[in-house]
Amino acid sequence: MSREKGFVYEQHAVNYLLQEGYRILEQNLRIGYKEIDVLAMDSGVLVIVEVKAHGFDALHLNQIVSASKIKHLQEAANIYVDRIGFEGEMRLDVIEIRTSEQNKLIHHSEVFIL
Repeated sequence: MSREKGFVYEQHAVNYLLQEGYRILEQNLRIGYKEIDVLAMDSGVLVIVEVKAHGFDALHLNQIVSASKIKHLQEAANIYVDRIGFEGEMRLDVIEIRTSEQNKLIHHSEVFIL
């Protein structure tokens, strides 16, 4: 996927999160070679959001985000919270965008509690 298309899908996800009442803290945050697509707050919980677009009708969550990707996101999130001094609850959400279904957005909340 091109960087340009990735940005469009991430912006679609951000717009959705804003409509749902999330406060966006960061987008495309790079920490070393790791990247967090979106960092947001939801009722005092720091939410790491991974945005994945694909052309399939349905995939299992473990096909969308691998265990190694979760580990990378967790490592990056830990560095981020150390930098800002955040000591609250964190979780990983996945926003799946199905390009085969006119960019249908599916929000998988609390995929992993960090």
